[in-house]
Amino acid sequence: MAKKPDPRSDLFHLEEEDQDVLFRVQMQVASLFLGYWKHALAILGVALTGTLIYGLIDGHLTETRRATHAAVARTMVVLEQTMTNAELDETEREDAARALAADLEKVAAEASGPAAAWAWVQVGRVWEAIEQTESAAAAWEQADQAGATGILGWAAAAGHAHALAQAGDVDSAGVIYRDFADQAEGVVAEEALFTLGTLYLEAERFDDGAKAFEEFGNRFPDSELSPRAAAALKLARES
Repeated sequence: MAKKPDPRSDLFHLEEEDQDVLFRVQMQVASLFLGYWKHALAILGVALTGTLIYGLIDGHLTETRRATHAAVARTMVVLEQTMTNAELDETEREDAARALAADLEKVAAEASGPAAAWAWVQVGRVWEAIEQTESAAAAWEQADQAGATGILGWAAAAGHAHALAQAGDVDSAGVIYRDFADQAEGVVAEEALFTLGTLYLEAERFDDGAKAFEEFGNRFPDSELSPRAAAALKLARES
């Protein structure tokens, strides 16, 4: 879940225009590939869709990996049905989600490589949905440690970094984002550097945030995120 700003902070006592800039910066982070979720149903829908898409685009899955993805997909279907069941109250839905998250953890623990990373990503999303931050953080760490590459590796690492930031460990989260900003290519590198700047902005480390957004402008002048990065840079320098 997105970190809530401290209403006592001077950062949030800005002119209306600057408040809008900050809001748009934060919302942009929330709309990136990984996303930082606020609503349980949205999480489950994305998780289910992502599971099915990932299975379709990877035509070279081994039988073990296929079994892992099938097990995750089945569990996510049941979970989505449970969370949208109007006959259940909130407590019953949460209890069912806990049980299904535990089932997903068993699937993830038996998998390896990219399949394990994907399964742990789903576990992390489910725990996030029911606001179990410690369990979510543990799942994201497992996803990151599975060693996946590409977009899946970024999803796992970014989830881990977000969990670290929510726990107050901004430095460790920053290391993860920095690694991807330096070593990845294309949109992943853009998102990593942009998210790094936003991490520092939210932590009120304005000098660090300004450096990240200035670097973003120099490295990715043609990025769709460039206007937002420029606005964030202005805000960081003036704060």
